[in-house]
Amino acid sequence: MSQPRNAPPRRSAFGPGPPADARAPEAVVRVDGLGARDAEAVRGEGAIEMLAIGPETWLAVGGCGPGEVREAIAAAGGEGAVCTDLTHARAVLRVAGPDARQRLARGCPMDLGAIAPGGAAATMLGPFEVVIRRGRRPDEETYDVFVSRSVARSAHRWLHALDPAVSSAR
Repeated sequence: MSQPRNAPPRRSAFGPGPPADARAPEAVVRVDGLGARDAEAVRGEGAIEMLAIGPETWLAVGGCGPGEVREAIAAAGGEGAVCTDLTHARAVLRVAGPDARQRLARGCPMDLGAIAPGGAAATMLGPFEVVIRRGRRPDEETYDVFVSRSVARSAHRWLHALDPAVSSAR
């Protein structure tokens, strides 16, 4: 029996169902060409996190769908922004604990202390291109590592070898 035209695939690169070691947040949209003021307006709504990952480049992460992210960006004045849905292309791994920053620093060339609470940065983690988001509270040692889903299992193994306390997020 064939699947309906718009149905999600039954199998992923990891096999049937979601992978056991990595999960995607509900919506991840790359937004190019959006200024900081417009991104702050989108963030002000509260349902969408706007993570700066480069000049006028953002990762919009939220509990709503990609359509709602696009609508919020347009409502904030970002009509010229280009949105790319990465929801099913990203997985999130969480590194937490009192020495999470030091554990991640073993494989990351960036000073993770430079990431503001709730902020993010695009960087390398070992051989993987990632976006690392720091927890919102200054005293919180939690980092979410957004990695390409195609290498999520390898990234999880690499992180687990570095730090057995790594878990999948959400």
